[in-house]
Amino acid sequence: MLSFVFTYLLFMAPLEAIECPRWIGDSDVVAPPGVGLSLTQKKVNRLRCYWQVVKPAEWRCARQRPLAQCQERTNQWLTNSFQWVNLVQACEDLRNERNSNARTLMINIREVR
Repeated sequence: MLSFVFTYLLFMAPLEAIECPRWIGDSDVVAPPGVGLSLTQKKVNRLRCYWQVVKPAEWRCARQRPLAQCQERTNQWLTNSFQWVNLVQACEDLRNERNSNARTLMINIREVR
């Protein structure tokens, strides 16, 4: 009976949100707070996050929970990360993209040994 209750609570507990690092370039260096990334870099980061963070999290989740619950979280992340909610959001994204291209961001990264 106790194992049934534990299993029920485990399945009903909400899954933790997926957090993606803001990588700089192709390295494993994470951008510090306040450092802006270009829209191209943000798109590359989302794709990299899918394969290095989201899918492995889904596989780990599927070992402990129903697969459908894990896939639902992955699908929610995909919807939030890659699809526009509506035309207004698409226009805002285009406006922000034009504004982000108007500035130059320079960053110098050195490995400290």
